[in-house]
Amino acid sequence: PPSRPPHARFALFQERKLAMGTALQSAADAGAVSVVPDLGGEFASRKTKDCIAKLGSMGVGTASGKLNEKCLVVTQDDSNVDLYLSGRNVTGLEFNTADRLNLVEVLRADRIIVEESALAAMNERYA
Repeated sequence: PPSRPPHARFALFQERKLAMGTALQSAADAGAVSVVPDLGGEFASRKTKDCIAKLGSMGVGTASGKLNEKCLVVTQDDSNVDLYLSGRNVTGLEFNTADRLNLVEVLRADRIIVEESALAAMNERYA
């Protein structure tokens, strides 16, 4: 593809940043965003049923051991391996870090769970 001039690349970055900020604000206004304390150690058992129960206590809709809604969990970094291992086979559950957040994931999610430390990084990046 042809190379874009520097000002066009900057404009594209600004448009993406604005779109992400708008999507997150829209989700927050709808009550779909929950900010929780950092999740380190919360999923140490690495059991799927414990993961679903914990997500249910955070406001995610669950029934008979499954999620009723699509959920996005945003963490500060990849250090919480237990969270990933306990929820990797749960249908409708996605994980991402604050610096790799994707607009499509945000729009697709019915519920967004954000760690406090990730919220600070997201505010810095998208505000």
